[in-house]
Amino acid sequence: MSGDIFEGITPAAIPFARPEVLPEPSQQDLSVELDGPWSYYAEFRRAHGLTHLPHPEPAEIALQAPGTLVIPLWIRNRTAKGQEITVTAALPAGWTAQSGIGKFSVAAKQVAAARLEVNLPAMAENGPKKLEAQEVTVRVESNGQNIGEVKLRVELRKRALPQ
Repeated sequence: MSGDIFEGITPAAIPFARPEVLPEPSQQDLSVELDGPWSYYAEFRRAHGLTHLPHPEPAEIALQAPGTLVIPLWIRNRTAKGQEITVTAALPAGWTAQSGIGKFSVAAKQVAAARLEVNLPAMAENGPKKLEAQEVTVRVESNGQNIGEVKLRVELRKRALPQ
């Protein structure tokens, strides 16, 4: 190329071209999903046509130990009647659920926010600066039927930013 570096550039504004927005995926009448930054970025990628970008599955977080892991959830009830929901969690050894486990009611045609808090154990003084990632699985049921589950990979570190 032998032209000027600014050849073809004009002072006019470049017209905005919105990327194709993918429709929201269809969901069951009763469903659960991870909320917080995880759902924000999933919705951002969908709304801006960036679904081709890589993202971890399951979702991940690194936290300072000891501490508390907060798992925010959306529980959707699209049915015509209220539902009793049971939330359970499969946790690594030494981790304990502080709150958010148990039975809850979600009214008809409503979305409920749930928040599971998990106490994280202290790391050994002479141990490594981080531990191998552990997986937490939150299961949600209604009337003995599995609605869904949310998985989160958690890495404990001696130093990490707060959640």
